[in-house]
Amino acid sequence: MAMRMTVRGFAAGIGVSDRMVSKWERGGENITPRPGNQAALDTLLIRAGAQVQERFAQLLTARAAAGDDERTEALLAPAAQRHRHAVDGKLMIAVEEGIYLSGADNTPSWLPAFLSDIYPVTNADYFRFTDATAHPAPRHWGRDGHCPDSIFDHPVVWITTPVSRYHSGVSAFGVYDLCGNTWEWCTTESEPGRRVLKGSAFTSPFVRADPAAFNDASETMSDNDTGFRCVTTTLVLGPH
Repeated sequence: MAMRMTVRGFAAGIGVSDRMVSKWERGGENITPRPGNQAALDTLLIRAGAQVQERFAQLLTARAAAGDDERTEALLAPAAQRHRHAVDGKLMIAVEEGIYLSGADNTPSWLPAFLSDIYPVTNADYFRFTDATAHPAPRHWGRDGHCPDSIFDHPVVWITTPVSRYHSGVSAFGVYDLCGNTWEWCTTESEPGRRVLKGSAFTSPFVRADPAAFNDASETMSDNDTGFRCVTTTLVLGPH
């Protein structure tokens, strides 16, 4: 409905049969596509553009409201805040400059405007990087150096949940997984050779999700609960 395509056209766009799409329509929310099909669906939505994504969000929100589902209140940020980076096509959220409260004492600080990835960098994102640069692949991908289909939308670590699963944890700006899923590397040095980690992970107790909580690690560390996302203050953007 959001894409306003025929069943045949939609099926061709994701590489499945007309019968499969009709089965999904009949099954509704009771249908869980296979990982490969879900990846194709996600890719089709990402490439569809802002208008289709807005219609998709509106449809989901209306359905959730009818069922009194509060998890979709922050399903997607307003279109004006969403941008696609011109280099790699990643969806990013614009955070306006202003005062924010930092640290355990909520000290007011001025933060310049910046853009942040909506999701942590996924295995699929990182595969595009390794494919383009011949950089070594993460060891959990296996000997062939290819990202397994089953974890394409997981953060690029060893294991975790898909980056778009927990809608109830979306920030006020529409950013996912700032707390939980995986620790995220920061550029801030805690001391020479060590960098700050933020956000906690699936391995962490709940109290570690406090944004003011301190954690750091050696720059040479790699682990199964630590990933990253990209942020930039340079507005090198593609179309919304």
